[in-house]
Amino acid sequence: MKILLDIGNSRLKWAWQQAHDFFSQGALDYHQAHFIDRLHQHWQNLPQADSLAIATVSHQSIAERIIDLAKQLWPAIYIIQAQTSAQKCGVKNAYRHPEKLGIDRWLALIAAHHKQPGNCWVVDCGTAITMDYLHADGQHKGGLICPGLHMMRQSLSQNTQLLPAIEQDYVTGLADFTEAAIYSGTLLAASGLIEQSIQNLDKKARLILTGGDASRIAPHLNHDTHIEPDLVLTGLSLYCED
Repeated sequence: MKILLDIGNSRLKWAWQQAHDFFSQGALDYHQAHFIDRLHQHWQNLPQADSLAIATVSHQSIAERIIDLAKQLWPAIYIIQAQTSAQKCGVKNAYRHPEKLGIDRWLALIAAHHKQPGNCWVVDCGTAITMDYLHADGQHKGGLICPGLHMMRQSLSQNTQLLPAIEQDYVTGLADFTEAAIYSGTLLAASGLIEQSIQNLDKKARLILTGGDASRIAPHLNHDTHIEPDLVLTGLSLYCED
């Protein structure tokens, strides 16, 4: 059995794979105290694991703590740490320094190319919003990055004296109180980036969304969207098979 682990900017997410069967498992905020103990509670009930594949955009120290836990549970486990490259699984990296492209974006592109042929936009709506354009032949054309919804709202709260932190969802539109105004403004800023990019380059390309805020952003887009919550983990699985 293989464990697939995606360590993002704020959360880690895992699944396990037996032969060709893929089982999504869970997620944890690794900034919380004792997250390793909580992860141990989840993993101790898994079947015997022979390998652990890791994709991380966080500090390597987080990955090392998780590797230590995996070796405690399964001493003979084989560790795979995914790395971005110039080409992999039929996808060609557009970056002038390929290793500088985030591994999460790289794996999402691999998964998108594998899942559905044709030109596509891959948008990760997480701590940051990343947007990458992939041609049908597997050539990555480049991407865009901006703060995610939470980061935009947090920036407003931390850098102004009177604007509040946003803790809930509101109806989107012109607002008559500040919390709703911030909620709508940041949501429309994110959806506006996506819409404008699509209009400027390829209106007919498939639009794939992943990440924690995908379901919030998707209804505000004037395009058919495919929400793929496990896109990075799917790409990690393909990475290991190539």
